[in-house]
Amino acid sequence: MSRGGHVTAGVRVDDARCLIRVSDDGPGIPEDVVPRIYEPFFSTKEGGTGLGMSIVHSLVSLHGGSIDLQTGPDGTTFEVAIPRWR
Repeated sequence: MSRGGHVTAGVRVDDARCLIRVSDDGPGIPEDVVPRIYEPFFSTKEGGTGLGMSIVHSLVSLHGGSIDLQTGPDGTTFEVAIPRWR
């Protein structure tokens, strides 16, 4: 996302899960990048380690959760769903 963009975040809890949603109004993620976004050491940033999204994906999976990604020219939204423990 470029300078001057906006990020919003929210959390919602229902009986079965916790939903964490993060959205931005950037240009979106290029189609060729989307399939690799959780791949360790893959980065589009100069000097990036490519570990951030890989670690997030691993931690969410270890907790039995999932990540939904929606992206387009008006922004990107990640929604993380993690089952509630009872």
